[in-house]
Amino acid sequence: MAKQLYNREALRELKEAYATIEVRYRELISKWALRDLKSNAAAEYAHHGFLRRVKTLRQCIDNTFRLISPASRKVPSEARRLNASINIQAFYANLFGAIDNLAWVWVHERSLKMARTRVGLKVEHKDLRETFSIAFQDYLASRDDWMKYVIEYRDALAHRIPLYIPPGTVGSKDQSAYEEFERRKIQALYKREDPALYESISLKQSKLLVFKPIITHSLAEAQGWYPFHKQMVIDFLTIEEMADKMLEELKQ
Repeated sequence: MAKQLYNREALRELKEAYATIEVRYRELISKWALRDLKSNAAAEYAHHGFLRRVKTLRQCIDNTFRLISPASRKVPSEARRLNASINIQAFYANLFGAIDNLAWVWVHERSLKMARTRVGLKVEHKDLRETFSIAFQDYLASRDDWMKYVIEYRDALAHRIPLYIPPGTVGSKDQSAYEEFERRKIQALYKREDPALYESISLKQSKLLVFKPIITHSLAEAQGWYPFHKQMVIDFLTIEEMADKMLEELKQ
């Protein structure tokens, strides 16, 4: 049997962290809504850009946890995996956008004149980073690896291979049987042209799978496969942290 992704303690910690998301979301909304911004453009990026995306992030997390339990070992239906994948894709698109929205808030509030391609918080946005305090520059540098991961997954989604949830993994003792079913499926479909037999063999093959709630994109290009429940929670906490740091920066 393939090893389960989370042990009991890890699952408990994940559920506890997930349970804090709603309160954190409301506190973040409140802090940014109360922030008095001088620039109308900065206010728009804050309220209709960043906060709208944060709301979407929170909803995507809730939807994904409802669709697929992090404790699940049974392969979810294709419809559930597809709907969860759609929510995860929306999550990454808006996570990437939320980072850029924070950059635009700063640019407009400080009346900086910069081309669009120079606006962002990533490592390549050196000119903009240099307008921040040393403390915030150091903080952003500490999150460079995290932002590289976000960029990889967002760019794969937007330009290359969309993110998806694999149906399951196979334990070592069942590998040979799984491969034999695969051979019989190909024979049924292409040699015997028997769709009903193909579906029957596929059903038997699927029973060898053990589900693991992970997300990836290209099998050849992906830098890592991530446990999506845990990663979505981590990502929300990270963008919350980044937003809090930005609020402090705006006060200076």
